[in-house]
Amino acid sequence: MSGRARGRARGRARGADQTEPARRPGEGESKSMPAPTSSAPAPAPAGGPPGPSGRATYRGGAAVPRPGMGGGEGQVPADELAKMSIGTGDAGQVTQKRRPRYTDPETKPAWITDKRGTSGTALPVKTNYFRLESKPDWHLYQYHVDFNPPVDSKRLKIALLFHHEELLGKTKAFDGMVLFLPHKLQQNVTEVYSKKNFDDTQVRVTITLTNELPPTSPQCLQVFNIIFRRVLTMVDMQLIGRNYFNPKLAVQIPQHKLEVMPGFVTSILRYETQTLLCADISHKILRSDTVLDIMYEMYNRSAGDAFYENCIRKFVGSIVLTRYNNKTYRVDDFEWDLRPTSTFKLRKGEDISYVDYYKKNYSITINDLNQPLLVSRPKKKDIKVGRTEVLYLLPELCCLTGLSDEARADFSVMKDVAAHTRIAPQGRTQTLTDFINQINTNQAVKTEMGGWGLRFSQDLVQINARVAPPEKIMQRYDAVVSINICEIPDDRNDSYLSALRQQVQQDTQMALCILPTNRKDRYDAIKKFCCVDHPVPSQVVVGRTLSKKQMLMSVATKIAIQLNCKLGGEVWHLEIPLKGLMVVGIDTYHDSAKKGRSVGGIVCSMNRNLTRYYSSCTFQMQTQELVDGACMKLRGALEKYHEVNGALPERIIVFRDGVGDGQLQAVHEHEIPQMIDCFKKAGGTEYSPKVGVVVVKKRINTRFFASLNRGQLGNPPPGTIIDTEVTKPEWYDFFLVSQSVRQGTVTPTHYNVVWDTTGLKPDHMQRLTYKMCHLYYNWPGTIRVPAPCQYAHKLAFLVGQSIHRDPSPALADRLYFL
Repeated sequence: MSGRARGRARGRARGADQTEPARRPGEGESKSMPAPTSSAPAPAPAGGPPGPSGRATYRGGAAVPRPGMGGGEGQVPADELAKMSIGTGDAGQVTQKRRPRYTDPETKPAWITDKRGTSGTALPVKTNYFRLESKPDWHLYQYHVDFNPPVDSKRLKIALLFHHEELLGKTKAFDGMVLFLPHKLQQNVTEVYSKKNFDDTQVRVTITLTNELPPTSPQCLQVFNIIFRRVLTMVDMQLIGRNYFNPKLAVQIPQHKLEVMPGFVTSILRYETQTLLCADISHKILRSDTVLDIMYEMYNRSAGDAFYENCIRKFVGSIVLTRYNNKTYRVDDFEWDLRPTSTFKLRKGEDISYVDYYKKNYSITINDLNQPLLVSRPKKKDIKVGRTEVLYLLPELCCLTGLSDEARADFSVMKDVAAHTRIAPQGRTQTLTDFINQINTNQAVKTEMGGWGLRFSQDLVQINARVAPPEKIMQRYDAVVSINICEIPDDRNDSYLSALRQQVQQDTQMALCILPTNRKDRYDAIKKFCCVDHPVPSQVVVGRTLSKKQMLMSVATKIAIQLNCKLGGEVWHLEIPLKGLMVVGIDTYHDSAKKGRSVGGIVCSMNRNLTRYYSSCTFQMQTQELVDGACMKLRGALEKYHEVNGALPERIIVFRDGVGDGQLQAVHEHEIPQMIDCFKKAGGTEYSPKVGVVVVKKRINTRFFASLNRGQLGNPPPGTIIDTEVTKPEWYDFFLVSQSVRQGTVTPTHYNVVWDTTGLKPDHMQRLTYKMCHLYYNWPGTIRVPAPCQYAHKLAFLVGQSIHRDPSPALADRLYFL
């Protein structure tokens, strides 16, 4: 099992956003399936026109060419500004409904006055941040703009307002309602008049000052990011998905038909004492051939009805890129009856074929007129804003993004891709320095940034980090029980299950299965039998793993360690100075068998050394809170702790993984109070444990670089802690580099202590976190997250991928899910 299955599960979960399930050939409407011919992958007679929109249009129709093609009402002097959405919603007389701005909740405990630790060895490091510099008295001025008579068109509003450039100046940002300027107008309320070019109607434009914003305000940060996105377009970067990439620097990998396009992930945010730009290198992986090319290859291998099913399995759920506009779309279905010669309606009601549309607006000639069309349905967020049209894509103009499961399983492919994507610290810092130098020396950027009174520092931010003292690891050995071997006559699933039924007795301690291949259905069947039907710890090994003689000792050692863990043994342990401590790990995983359902894994320590655990899982739908089911499981864990130790824990520290940025407030305001109430109810009215809740975040863009010999930069050593400069003032947070990597740049883990009544000093919380990264028995070293988090992930993954039911409670006190 690997991350590939995890990606499939996420794809299925995203499929829940569809307005209707994808219709496969033969499902839904009763119509005969056309027989394939050699002229096209899926020839069928062209049907009627599609819905009111096609991929050649915006959602909602294609009455005009896309931005940059001209057209529209009035002559807009700055088309790019029309794309901005920077209103704050706090200006008076605003009638348009605006989405509330997301701000980070303040979760720093009141008793924490200094979150910096002191122990360890000092280590100066550089990080991938640049300072955003401005004058000491710099302010941003926010105005509300009103039009009388009212004007609906955003582009026309921009044209009418920007006609007064001598008043406003060249540097400004306007989204149709809110205007931002780097300078203050003479009057708080300014009235000017403009004329519509097409009918000479005079419009009164009223500009009212509503706010003077300091550089620390959330509105300023929003404007800074919008300005920087404009800056990226000035240096030939193109927006693809959420990030900016440079197609001109794309690298071809012809032997695998892949293309790696470099780019950057950027964000400007307020940190401890200053506003910083975080920039990290990103890569977009694309297929160099089109979807139509792949369909032809598939058709040549499997003609007939199998071709249709293979196309559905291959493409539905994947993300494609249309190179003519560099936009990405999810493929939800095929429309086998539509062709490029089919027509759709523009906004003004005109009929146009896909062939003519692409020729007229993009000068693209469609070569294959018999290809079917791909279907992309609107997501829930699109439907909420009124975009309900189904979009159609031409396979000839689409290319797949990312790596398929087959590619990820190919060592040669991954090795060749890694040569371009895994960048060492020295190369990464050089690329980032060149990137900021290109921005600071570009004349158009200097004019834009200078107009706002802003600039970026040339050097990476330097921070004083600390390296925690190395941990003393103590080992112990447990005896191995006797073994009974049983051979299977054939490779059928039933044969394995029948042998297990015969061999697994009440006193059986372990079932070890050696399989010829890694077929998922066989693995799932064995795990369901051993985890639910006849609870016994089980180990599954693929035969070829044992066939490499030069690696046999290493493989056998790792298998023996897993067997020991599943039998309840402790492979190693550390010195834990705290008494009466329970550490809890929580993580979630999407259930691959049921859309919209997630599995929550909960693992709780049971002993002083934090090496024995009690595990359970809970199921939740999209509309449910994880804490609804977690409270009952935590109560059971406390009862088990009392049974083992004769007392309830004095301190409980929860490491909560799987929390997105937008979920942090819900965790702080709803999940934690219910969790604490659950602890108190489980122990009685007088039981009030000291509780700490730490949110663990792995997917971050922050990187750190340590100085090595001769001025070279490398990865910081394991145990490096950063708790200043790039942390948030409203959080009790820190970064920890706990793992060692041999290739590329190490990714730190971010820890945010959102609740803390434990009384532990920041030093103690950081050291405990680092200690927990040593106690994962499936890896002979430190890992990225505390061991209970990884154990919770392994449990949730096993249940969500293979079992899909509650495992037997008889296994709860063992690490059977490793």
